[in-house]
Amino acid sequence: MRLSCCVALIAFMPTILDAQVLNGDEQFPVVNQIRWDMSRDAIIKVCAANNLSTSENDTMLTFDAKFFGAEAKSVVRFKNRAQQPWGINVKFKELTEKLLESLVDHFTRTTGESPLKAEKEKNLLLITMRMEITAWKTKTEKITIMVGRRNKAIFDINLSITPILR
Repeated sequence: MRLSCCVALIAFMPTILDAQVLNGDEQFPVVNQIRWDMSRDAIIKVCAANNLSTSENDTMLTFDAKFFGAEAKSVVRFKNRAQQPWGINVKFKELTEKLLESLVDHFTRTTGESPLKAEKEKNLLLITMRMEITAWKTKTEKITIMVGRRNKAIFDINLSITPILR
């Protein structure tokens, strides 16, 4: 029994590592062209083919793009220079309830699952800080939206995508 589980995991693992980010979701141009098994140079070529300028260091590659019509800064994270990506973060510049609702509705629809939700609130002298986390899990990825609020106004929307077997 144990051997068959290991064989099944090994057989399934290349599929996960070879998977396209967000399963090629058209709402996320450029990011949807990245595969979890791509090298840093291959990802830079994808950005160049889409006329995006990039900046980089040993552990990340950064570019600006539009998702759902909203400007966003995307960061592809690497453990070191030679490795494949281990996560993608998208920090939205447009901070609206409409964008947040669109993201949550989109991922709920595309994953076919209701999200897991968590909230934490802290009252400080004159303001209330609130952190909301909404997450989904697919066969290949964990998708998390983190929202920061100050007195009910959104001050941060961050999307995080990570492969499952990393």
